[in-house]
Amino acid sequence: LDGIERLLEYVPIGPRFNNEVLQTLLVLLKKVPPKQRKLLVFASTSALHVLESMDLAAAFSVTVRVPTLGQEEISAVFRDSGCFNEGDIETFDQPVVQGQPWKMYGYAFWTEDGAGNGWIDMTDNQTWAKGAVFNVVDQVAPGNVEIRLKIYTGGGGGAGMPQMPGWDPGADGYALTVIDVETVADLEAFINTAYDGGCLAYGVSGACGNMGVTAFHVEFDTYYNQEYNDPTTENHIAITLDGDPSNHILWTAVPLEDQQWHDIVIKTVGTNVSVKVDGVEVINDVIPLFQFHGGYIGFSGSTGASTNYHRIDDLQIVQDCVNAP
Repeated sequence: LDGIERLLEYVPIGPRFNNEVLQTLLVLLKKVPPKQRKLLVFASTSALHVLESMDLAAAFSVTVRVPTLGQEEISAVFRDSGCFNEGDIETFDQPVVQGQPWKMYGYAFWTEDGAGNGWIDMTDNQTWAKGAVFNVVDQVAPGNVEIRLKIYTGGGGGAGMPQMPGWDPGADGYALTVIDVETVADLEAFINTAYDGGCLAYGVSGACGNMGVTAFHVEFDTYYNQEYNDPTTENHIAITLDGDPSNHILWTAVPLEDQQWHDIVIKTVGTNVSVKVDGVEVINDVIPLFQFHGGYIGFSGSTGASTNYHRIDDLQIVQDCVNAP
């Protein structure tokens, strides 16, 4: 009998309750079960004093007071139920074993600083490099999601490249991608098809090709490519969809090439998408008809004649009850 005061239609104003239900419960609870049969009745209530005033509490043999759940206990309940699943932080402090669950492609590689702090770089400081890393085992569920990570870029350049106000010649940039495909083979077809340079190793449609995919991207672009409709000559963060880096649906100029680690928080709630950099919200807007479809999560980056480091670390995915029964 869960929430027994509700079964009694109890309201504190008056107070009022359903006496017919009360008398029925009293009769049934006191009724002796048939011979050689046993009966166990559990009841819960948040108003024990009400049941005591109705003489209903006396019909039970034992009363157990249950304390309010604490922070850790609430988190445990949510984890076990599949709700508000706050995933472990992927620190990348241990060498990546291909396919368990992360798999690196192209120029992407794992490294560390000698003090046990590891990360993945998409390109190193190499020209005309294209690299990617994807989780090929676990998928992000559809629905609302919060993705936390650290990024680091800069340190590159290009001999003889022209200087423009607000424009560092380092290139080209990298992106987070969540792509909804059936198999790892489909994922790898996307990775292999994506172009380097201004397509940031995720571009397969729009100005970068004609491959049809369903995907969500957050790009960290450090080079102005007019042919790919970059909205500014400055470093920028942009939300793009479906493998098309030439369609910057939401964007903002953000200094990125300082060779420092920055905390990024990406959040989707319904049709709203927001991005924070070091705790400061830089994007928060609605994309009409947008749906986060989930899928394989990963990162890609590329360079051209100019270069940069393109590093990611400390990835964490937080989701709410998208698959709860």
